This record gives sequence, C-alpha cells and structure tokens, in this order.
Amino acid sequence: MYKWVLSLFSLFTISCVYFNLYYNIEEYHRKGIVAEQKREGTGKVNLEKSSKKAAILIKKYPRSKWAKPALLIRGINSFYLKDYNEAIKILEYYISIWGNDKESKALYYLFLSYLYANKLTEAERILKSFKKEKEKILFYEITLREKQKDTLQALFLAKKYLKKYKKRRLRVIKELSNIYSGLGEIDSSLHYLKEYVRLSPTSEENYTARLELAESYIKHNRFKEAIKIIDDMDENLYYSFKEKIKIIKAKAYFYTGRYKEAESILKEMRTGEAAFFLAQIYEKENKIDESIAYYDSVSLRFADANYKILALRKKKLLEMELDSILSPDSAQYTLAETYLINLSDVNNALKEYETFIKRYPESELYPKALYAIGWIKKYKTNDTSYSYFFKTIIDSFPNDTFLVNRARKELYVSRDSGK
Repeated sequence: MYKWVLSLFSLFTISCVYFNLYYNIEEYHRKGIVAEQKREGTGKVNLEKSSKKAAILIKKYPRSKWAKPALLIRGINSFYLKDYNEAIKILEYYISIWGNDKESKALYYLFLSYLYANKLTEAERILKSFKKEKEKILFYEITLREKQKDTLQALFLAKKYLKKYKKRRLRVIKELSNIYSGLGEIDSSLHYLKEYVRLSPTSEENYTARLELAESYIKHNRFKEAIKIIDDMDENLYYSFKEKIKIIKAKAYFYTGRYKEAESILKEMRTGEAAFFLAQIYEKENKIDESIAYYDSVSLRFADANYKILALRKKKLLEMELDSILSPDSAQYTLAETYLINLSDVNNALKEYETFIKRYPESELYPKALYAIGWIKKYKTNDTSYSYFFKTIIDSFPNDTFLVNRARKELYVSRDSGK
C-alpha cells in the first residue's frame, strides 16, 4: 500500500513539474507575442525565455504530453524573433513527427516563415492548400505577389481586399502606399499614407503613422509638408520616438537650406546619422576641416554600415580635393557612384548625377552620368523619361561607341528583360 501511494505521489509530482514548466513556456510566449504585436522588438526577452524553457522541456521530458505544444511554441517564437530558417527547421520537423491538418497553426507559421525567408515557391505551395480563411489567404497573397515582383497583381489584390474585407484594412492601405511608391506614383502613395494616418485607431499608431508620412514627404522632396507635420507633433509624447522626430526635422531643414536650424538639432544628438548630416552642413558651408572631422567620427564611432561607407568615401574625396588630387567633376561623379553602387541608394544617386550634369556639361564623364540617370529612371523609379537620356547619348556622343551601343540596347530592351 505504501509503495503504491509513493508511486502515485511521484507520478503526480512529475506531472506537476511538466505542467509548471509548460505553463511558464506558454506564459512567456503569450506575453512576448502581445508585446511584439504592439511594437516590434519589445517581446524579444519573453520570447527568448519561452524558447529556452521549451528546449529544456523537450530535452528532459521528450515523452511528456507537453513536448508537442512546447515544440510548436518554439517554432512560432523563432518566427517572431525573425529567425525564419530556424522556424522552418522546427516547424517542418513538428509536421513530420505529428502530421498536419491542412490549415493548422504549424502550417500557417511555416507558410509565413517561408514567405519572409523569401522561399517563395514553398510559400506559394502552402498558400494554395489553404481553403477556409479566404480573408487571410487574400491578405498574404498581396505580400507574396509583391515579393515575387508581380507589382500590378499585388495592386489588384490589395484593391480587391479593401472592397471585400475590413479586418486588416489598415495594413492593406499601408501596403498600397508602398506599392504606389514602388511604381513611382507619388501622389497615390501619399494619398494612401494620409488615409493610413487618418484611420490609425490609437494615439501611438497615429503618431507612428504621421512620422512615416513625414519621412515619405522628405523622400519625395516635399520638405515643407514634412516640417508642418513634425511641428504639429509633441516630441515628448512618446520618448522612444523623440530622436526620430529630431532627425526628420533636421533633415527637412537641411534639404531646405536652413542649415543653422538643422545644426542646432543635430548637435544635441549622438547618432551616426546626425554626425553625417552635420558633416554635410559643414561641407556646404566650406568648413572643410570640421566636415572631415565629422565624417571621420561617423566612420570610427558609429555602427551604421551605410553611413560608415559613405562617410569614409566623402572624407577621402574632401581630402583629395584639398590636395588637388581629384577634380571637382570627378569628385561629384564619384559621390553619385557611391550612392548607387556602394549604398544602393537610388534616390540620392539620382540627385547627385543630376547635379553633376547641371554643373559639369563639358566633363568627359558627362555621357556616363547621362547613362546612369537613364538606367536609374528605367529600372529603379519607373520613370518613362529615361529614353531622353539614352537618345541624348546616341545623338550627342556618336564617337563613344561603347556607350552608344549600350544606350541603343536600352531603348529596345524591355524593362524586365534588361535588368
């Protein structure tokens, strides 16, 4: 009798250990996802704790009934932590062991992991197997088509979604803004972004949406509208956005030539981006030594790889100009090339190439700059005026046979096949 009671007590105790461990796994998982859905990155600690405890449970008690849900939670945690390959590995294993109902949670998160890992063939295969949740299928097909570069189909599906459903309406409106921006239809992009601001349901979401609208105005050279939005926002309302408001305002002032106002904001900040724009201000004011010092600071002290690369190049160009090694036209052309090739920043590259052709029409590099502008407009900004630049090369520089042949090819090759 005593042994039987002891065995029963031991079994009960072990079951409690399993359950308590699993309870903690689930609780950390729940808290992590709630936090992530409110603001990306804020659930990381809880998700990592959940995964760590899940790994312990699975290793120590593989035969426990809690091992199966713990493994699934671990896979979902990996998705929210953006470790998509790990999520795919865990979820594929989960499905191989326990099988899968057609539209289970495991398959749904496996689809999302494939989608965001850009394994689009696998993602599409799973999406086609879903039947029940029509709204969810349509929503994710928009993202899938965008990732497949089928922009017009993504646009069609997004508009179809808005006619039929309301559940993720706000996210689809935001997506429409991004699609139109990619197509170069700026007014339509801004229209949907303004709609996104108008419909944002909470104070914090509205605040974030207005910041995105201000950034979009700056991206499209509409600086006064960006300043108007920022001036109407209380920068102390959400501490986590304070630095972002400052840099947007400083950029808008910088691009409108209000250098002193931009400088006073930037000097209060301690980021690589702020130091980079200070260097640009001093460069424009011909304070070359100060400019070089700030570019040097960006390259040595800050982690932002993009600004590091550009700061190093700008510093080198200024030093070469000081030593008269590099002519002004070569320096300008090299700067444009840096934006395009090193940083893949087509908007700034285009601005710098356009500055080049205005300032240095007699330069030997002029036809190359024309070609670069035509290429960016054709392949990156969907601007049909690209043909003008290729025709100018053919008509004005017939002796440059290499560029003339390439320009002719670009005039007769379709956008998709010529990339």
